[in-house]
Amino acid sequence: MNKNNFSKLYINALNIYSDGGVRQLNDLLEAFDSKINVKVVANTDVKITTKIPSNVKIACVKSTIFSRFLLELWLFIKVSSRDQLLCFGNFPPVLKNKGKVYVFLQNRYLIDRCEINSKNFRFKVFLQRIFFKICASNDYFYIVQSPTMRELLNKKIPKLKRSGVFPFTNLKTKNINVNKNKSLNAIGKIKTYKFIYVASGEEHKNHKALIKAWALLAEEGIFPMLYLTVNKSKYPRLHSMIVENIKINNLRIINYGTISHKLILAMYKRVDALIYPSLFESFGLPLVESRFFNLPIIASELDYVRDFICPKETFDPRSPNSIANSVKRFMKLKQEDNAIYTPKQFVKNFFYD
Repeated sequence: MNKNNFSKLYINALNIYSDGGVRQLNDLLEAFDSKINVKVVANTDVKITTKIPSNVKIACVKSTIFSRFLLELWLFIKVSSRDQLLCFGNFPPVLKNKGKVYVFLQNRYLIDRCEINSKNFRFKVFLQRIFFKICASNDYFYIVQSPTMRELLNKKIPKLKRSGVFPFTNLKTKNINVNKNKSLNAIGKIKTYKFIYVASGEEHKNHKALIKAWALLAEEGIFPMLYLTVNKSKYPRLHSMIVENIKINNLRIINYGTISHKLILAMYKRVDALIYPSLFESFGLPLVESRFFNLPIIASELDYVRDFICPKETFDPRSPNSIANSVKRFMKLKQEDNAIYTPKQFVKNFFYD
């Protein structure tokens, strides 16, 4: 259904309490024009400080368990198949309605571990995570504000395939980047860099994160060469994953399987860097060998790496995005800031053309 065919937009903002959330709600409400009728339910503690267009109607109610239940029931009855619902306070609807549902996820602790000493708060977060997971549905579209949040969401609840990164703010500045996903190849011809990862296929060797990083690079139009040494017969699942990603993302990856040590040493002379995303090692022989060949090393920012070498670049081995960024730094590619949008761009992108 085309966005212009929708009748009304309902916004559930009852969970908004924090200063940042209130500011974003004010910015959002100011951005709507007369193309769509908007009905908002907010907490009585929230102060609407901006000028609201006449097509935006706001109802403020006290946030209690009973009022939340009544709101869920009201939305279930009122939201039709021609309407849209924006859950602006992290949680999906409890009662699944007929409309197109967007969930604006802002609180990281719902999908990530948090080191908090308060037992009461930890218990509260525990219940909220369960609630979020139960109510989550792949029929909804999840809006987050950073690539890290999207990565965490996909990792925590893999079934949620429909999500997008769309941060917005009302900051008035000429320096805000509003261009979507510019290819870094646009800066000119890029040398074909060659990387090697000498490692077997055990889980702690962390090949999956490395392959995901290569896929992220491919999304930006960056295709460095990567040589691997994963034995197909010993690690069939990992081998299949590598082959599938090569095919889907057109990755420049060659898996040689088990090769002789003599050939490995010869490869060190033909590549630009050793990349080493292993999560832990007792020694890390390829790191030491690369050092003797004066081969630049891009590796995990972990103690075992720095026991013997000083890497050229480091990364968080659990983050494909961090690995990809370290590769771009090594390739001396200009890295652009992720886009930050205005509230009007946010509204236009999701709720009407």
